[in-house]
Amino acid sequence: MVDLNLGDGSGLDLVRRVREQRPAAGIVVCTMYDGDNDLLAALEAGASAFVLKQAPVEDVVDSARRAASSPTTFAADGLAGAMRRRLSAPTVQLTPREDEILRLLASGLSVAEVSSRLFVSTSTTKTHMAKLYEKLGAANRTQAVMAAVRLGLVQVDA
Repeated sequence: MVDLNLGDGSGLDLVRRVREQRPAAGIVVCTMYDGDNDLLAALEAGASAFVLKQAPVEDVVDSARRAASSPTTFAADGLAGAMRRRLSAPTVQLTPREDEILRLLASGLSVAEVSSRLFVSTSTTKTHMAKLYEKLGAANRTQAVMAAVRLGLVQVDA
């Protein structure tokens, strides 16, 4: 059992490492995060199951048993819906740098702060932002972040 957020790292990174080193291990992601992106990221990382911490105890135990008996399969409530939503969502292909800038903007950083954090000029940041706006159909930073949230590209804490 592993959570998505660990005090010293990412639970998904741990899932990947365990899956590489012990392919027959049953790995359950047990977390409070219930978004499609989290569920699908657990699947892609190699988890055997995904269950919410607030699920009934029987569901958590059942997930552990299922993972132990069928470690190479994946089980999660809501998986079919998450897959349908992922497949029906319009796709936007961002470069790694555009994705990085988008996440920094979504976290509330200014253009100058993003540039400083990435060790690039504000001109370079603005060029990437213009391409982001075009890909997301946005006219400004707020519209870009909102479009990215709708598309599941970023998540903002409420």
